[in-house]
Amino acid sequence: MTRPLLVGALCWLPLMAACSPGNGEPGGLDSAPVFTDADEDGVADGDDCEPEDATIFPGADEVCDGVDQDCDGVVDDDAVDLQVRYAESPRLPTTAADPVYVVLADVRGDEHLDAVVSDYEGASIEVFEGQADGSFSASSTPYAGPAGSGAMATGDLDMDGDVDIVVAGYTSSVLTSFLQADDGSLIASGERPLLGAPNAVVLGDFDSDGILDVAASTNQDAEVALGDGQGGFVEPTAQGVDGMPYGIAAADFDGDGALDLIVSQYGAGTLTPLMGLGNGSFVAGEPLDGGGQPVDVVVFDADGDGQTDVAASGNAGVRVHLGAGDGSFSGGGAYPTLHGPWTVRALDADADGILDLLVMTEGLELLPGNGDGSYGAASAWGTLESVYWHQTADLNGDGFDDVVAVEHSDASLVSYVTTGYCP
Repeated sequence: MTRPLLVGALCWLPLMAACSPGNGEPGGLDSAPVFTDADEDGVADGDDCEPEDATIFPGADEVCDGVDQDCDGVVDDDAVDLQVRYAESPRLPTTAADPVYVVLADVRGDEHLDAVVSDYEGASIEVFEGQADGSFSASSTPYAGPAGSGAMATGDLDMDGDVDIVVAGYTSSVLTSFLQADDGSLIASGERPLLGAPNAVVLGDFDSDGILDVAASTNQDAEVALGDGQGGFVEPTAQGVDGMPYGIAAADFDGDGALDLIVSQYGAGTLTPLMGLGNGSFVAGEPLDGGGQPVDVVVFDADGDGQTDVAASGNAGVRVHLGAGDGSFSGGGAYPTLHGPWTVRALDADADGILDLLVMTEGLELLPGNGDGSYGAASAWGTLESVYWHQTADLNGDGFDDVVAVEHSDASLVSYVTTGYCP
């Protein structure tokens, strides 16, 4: 006679626990946990600090309303609608007789941005060590630079993972490389003569070999010198840009993966794109209106479309050109400033997600961005009276743009550090 198969008979003693009934069901197995989300915010009630409120859950955007939306235990932290205020730091005296330029980079290798100031008359550079809160310490002993030390650019010139500096000597028509040593000091590493006197310099890998090269706008031409990977550069080549080149910037305007250049021509009143071929050579594009006599030029995304746009500052104000992503430009506009502008930088001054333009004139002036590539009326910004150069960066790691400037009247370094707050 065949015996009926009993489920319980399959459970040998060591396995009895696995085969025991669960959930009150005779002979049944434990069922899977039930997912409950009372407020339907996508987070299980057990993981939600407010399971009855769909606007509050881990990962939610924090807003300024006195409520902890993201369940991290802190109210209004990193709120998406934070406003920002700028606080001017105490001015730090420089040792420079004629401070003319400032760059921001971690040249001491401590993960804080430092400020490097060049002295035109004193033919030197000095470093102000950056702190975690965005402030700077007093400058170090100046390093002897080329005659007419002016424009600078930073990057890893010798491929050792540290940030180095290239300094343009205007009256000496040379580029001097300063390499970062293990102790954070800088070591001068030879000079590269140029064909003309350099007004501005920019670093980039123009021949696609993984080594930083340098491009300079000089009083004669735009020049490109390829890097040797050891901190130096080979003999420069002229690019055939006349009309008193002044400013220069690098970006990929046509999306081909090769860096291009754009040069402001003070004498010609134009901007000339130089389209990179990826091998260190360039082809001049159609000149653009420079808006008067253009001095500085900056590349950024003015209208939020992911393409690189251009702004130039000149005696008529600021001229903006919107990039199409294929190397061509259109639209934009001309925007007057209260006084004659010199340098221009892009930053989000009001934390609205739209890049504004901060222009150096007699002091600093702000052109608020509208998000479509157009700009509002210029207004005075800060308390400076005789700025020569300025830069923008996030000095204290809070996600907001800060400002550093060289005040020429008292030869000081001034920084404006942002603080986010809920109104």
